[in-house]
Amino acid sequence: ETSVDITEAPLPTPMITGDLMICAGQTTTLDAGAGYISYSWTGGGSGQTNDYGSPGTYSVTVTDGTGCEGETSVTITENTPPVPNITGVLSVCPVGDTDTELDAGAGFTGYLWTGGGTMQTNTVTGPGLYSVTVTDDEGCEGEQTVQVDEFPVTDPVITGDDTFCPDQSGPLDAGGGYSSYNWSPGGNSQVITATGVGTYNVTVTDGNGCETNSDFTISPAEVPNPMISGELSFCENDFTVLRINFRG
Repeated sequence: ETSVDITEAPLPTPMITGDLMICAGQTTTLDAGAGYISYSWTGGGSGQTNDYGSPGTYSVTVTDGTGCEGETSVTITENTPPVPNITGVLSVCPVGDTDTELDAGAGFTGYLWTGGGTMQTNTVTGPGLYSVTVTDDEGCEGEQTVQVDEFPVTDPVITGDDTFCPDQSGPLDAGGGYSSYNWSPGGNSQVITATGVGTYNVTVTDGNGCETNSDFTISPAEVPNPMISGELSFCENDFTVLRINFRG
């Protein structure tokens, strides 16, 4: 008679390691550990490691040298991407060196603006499309784009007499609706008194802080040159007729 002892080999216990939280559009590599003779992953894959790019539960079955199998599973979750919200005045003046400050909002670990800015706020000059990409503390990225337009600007229309006689003066009116006026020559009101011929310029500022200007030229009026005609001598008890003619 003879006997043998049969022992039960322990089942392999794989342990999956890797990043179990991913950003949208990214992949993660799961590792079942070394030392097994075969691997079988959810969805296919027969190596020690396998890549996944979607959230879900994934398993691996491993086989050790005794032919025993062991299995384990992990769950991959997908982070909600960060959502920047650009605020600020989304218009600039069409004339002059004007700019506006855009703010992507607080709470992100990184910022990258169109043109290279890396702060929460970014000052831009001129109209156009401006984007910011933000990064959260999980390393995930989100993007937003805004359109910066130009404020509509209306040139002032100056009214008043455009010809003056010698020593004449008169009002010039730049029109209402502006927040400030600057005449040259002149003053800082909507209406000034022009005191002679020449070119008058007014620069106005509207409610958005945009400046524009217009010119108004006053020319000298033609001075009449009277000419008297008629008989300049006559007999006693007679008469003569004198006429006045004007030459421009």
